[in-house]
Amino acid sequence: MQLNFTLETGGPSRPLSVAIDNFIIAGWAGRDLAAIEHHIEELAAIGVPRPSAVPLYYRVAANQLTQAPRIQVVGPHSSGEVETLVFMADGEMVVSLTSDHTDRKLESHSVALSKQLCAKPVGTTAWRFADVADHWDELVIRSWIQENGQRVLYQEGALSALRLPTELIAGYASGGALPSGCAMSCGTVGAIGGIRRRPPSRWSCSTRAAGAACATNTRWTCCPKSPDPHLSRSRHGAGTVHESIDHHCAAGGRPAGRPRFLRRSRRRGARAHPCAAGRGRAGLHPRV
Repeated sequence: MQLNFTLETGGPSRPLSVAIDNFIIAGWAGRDLAAIEHHIEELAAIGVPRPSAVPLYYRVAANQLTQAPRIQVVGPHSSGEVETLVFMADGEMVVSLTSDHTDRKLESHSVALSKQLCAKPVGTTAWRFADVADHWDELVIRSWIQENGQRVLYQEGALSALRLPTELIAGYASGGALPSGCAMSCGTVGAIGGIRRRPPSRWSCSTRAAGAACATNTRWTCCPKSPDPHLSRSRHGAGTVHESIDHHCAAGGRPAGRPRFLRRSRRRGARAHPCAAGRGRAGLHPRV
């Protein structure tokens, strides 16, 4: 996935283009265990199961990263969270912004699949990590949502609440560096007033003493529903199908009562779901 940025250097800005082949989301990345617990409870309130470890790393397809000004979502049940995004370019680490856009309805069945389902908007401005490392904890990330026709502040918090990117990278790479072509999002702060199923319309990263130095806007639309005779005859909605597939993967084999959706696919010669051979849950890579 080719991403293009304006690199702010403290002097003249310059264009930066980077190819991203792997994308990692570092979840539950707070330094304060109490703050992590607060975020876990926020998600539990909308049915999301507790994580098995903290931090927890999720692999998401790199082609979900997008710098398009508009994204499409499956339905009205998604929302995003502002996060810093780090990657390597020209031998040094670079920082920008992203939104961990997630389908909250599917998240109660599988966090990994819910993250894979949604596009991840990426900012177009970036800094060298070395230029902001000495005041990293003073940087503040914010996001806004549209609510009742008004732009409302949805998230606001200093990066001092989150683990350093270098620490998260070391946890993922077993003490090594972030590989070239790999990008990692580095956790988020709590939502003001609780998580709502509305995507951020704007997000920024700035210092308290200055205006926003890195900001972006994203609009979203829901894909129109189209009749699918195969799904309608099986009487499975999209969420139910994902739940069944995810349960099958987690079981590591062929559970009793295979959903008719999968049974019919096999009769028509379709390939089985890639997790069906017992290779574990796709996309989820816990490392501590």
